Amino acid sequence: MQAARGFTGFNRLRRDGLTYGEVVYDKERHDANDKTIFGVTGKFGYDSVSPFHEDGETLASDARDTGGGIVALTLAQRPVEASRFVCRKLARFLLYDEPHDVVVDEMASDLRAANWNLKPVLERVLKSKAFFSLAARKAQIKSPVEYSVQILRSTGIPLRETLLRVTTESMGQALLDPPDVNGWPGGSSWLGSQASLARIDFLRIVIAGLNDVPTQVDPLLPPVGQRTPAEIVDHLADLLDVQLPADARTSYIAYVTQQKVGDSIVPFPFDPLNPEHRRMKTRGLLYMIGQHHDGQRQ
Repeated sequence: MQAARGFTGFNRLRRDGLTYGEVVYDKERHDANDKTIFGVTGKFGYDSVSPFHEDGETLASDARDTGGGIVALTLAQRPVEASRFVCRKLARFLLYDEPHDVVVDEMASDLRAANWNLKPVLERVLKSKAFFSLAARKAQIKSPVEYSVQILRSTGIPLRETLLRVTTESMGQALLDPPDVNGWPGGSSWLGSQASLARIDFLRIVIAGLNDVPTQVDPLLPPVGQRTPAEIVDHLADLLDVQLPADARTSYIAYVTQQKVGDSIVPFPFDPLNPEHRRMKTRGLLYMIGQHHDGQRQ
């Protein structure tokens, strides 16, 4: 409660009935009375919310002076635990969902040594072996927004903003409306049975946008003369950033050259010069490759 009083007066910018992301400070709405936080008494005004001194570099030691800050005072209580908490979140975002304690501890030590300046910590992580390791490749499950936007950008297929909002919400991520202050849980929770079905439904909606004109799929295909079934499959997999195992690749190639008639699978005379053939098989491949488990990760 005492710390919350120190942050009074801060709000998001509102103008002409709209709310913006920019944070502004209204001195008239700040509680200017003394507050006691972790045994330190002071007014904790606008300046002392910042964790840094006026030079913007060194962490303030006295929370009551200009730039001392509630944040600095909080970090000083349990610096090891606080640095681990921050760095575990960074490691989960930059490396993989379950970072090793050794990696987190090294980052946390660097953060404390850098006086809580994140820049050198980030530089070290982005140049580290862990960042470029196989363990970090496709180690995170895409959120609904990441999954949807990646497909739309990769394919260039247009989708109305309202429809994107509705579909991502059905996958479990309502834009700008997390379930609580911790945000979304992420990880494997994104791929529950209902959420997975919603991703498939999203693909169906997106691919339906290719129904109108057969040649709409042409920008998604490799150049003319390089449109064998194998080349088309490989190109679309690259487009969606999906690394196909050999058995899946073989199955998708077979899809291009086969069709189902009744209960039987019979040869299909795929002709890459036939616009309708291209439309039909490209749509089907996008639908299948977009569901592949490798495409759910980043």
